[in-house]
Amino acid sequence: MRIYLIVPFICFAIAQNPIVNDPSIDPGFKPITYSNEYSIGLSDKLGFLGCLSYSATKKINHQRESYYVAGTTFFLIGSAGYGQKYYFHRGERISTYSSITGSAYYVLALSALASANITGSLGLEVTLFKGKKSRLVSHFGFISMFDPIRRMSLVISGEGGPSFLMPSLNIKFNTL
Repeated sequence: MRIYLIVPFICFAIAQNPIVNDPSIDPGFKPITYSNEYSIGLSDKLGFLGCLSYSATKKINHQRESYYVAGTTFFLIGSAGYGQKYYFHRGERISTYSSITGSAYYVLALSALASANITGSLGLEVTLFKGKKSRLVSHFGFISMFDPIRRMSLVISGEGGPSFLMPSLNIKFNTL
């Protein structure tokens, strides 16, 4: 089995931690909080398939979120899907997390193509500005992308670098 098959599934296993699903951890926590997120750059959720993206996020508990995401890159490439994010550490300014996203994508270039994508991500979020109902976040991390239908990696690897990882860097605007 190739390494780019393993990385998204490791991220999925981390996101499915059964301890996080236990409601007795924090019974006073409000379980459903919705927020909107607008992102520009190499997305941690869709990679280069969604350089301009929107996601609606539902906070499950302090460490876990689920989201719907849609994005496009110059309208020639686009993607929409669902994913989950698990925070290892969630601070006021710096947070670390793992996420997995399953999505469908299209490519409209010389010929049309549609397929599926699984994206696994490990990242670091740095809050640049936080207001009463919004915040500006910078994201740095690594992603691995795999197309299970065509059985190929979607990662654009650098020369001499790993063929299963790609850097991810974007700016996010969240409304709380």
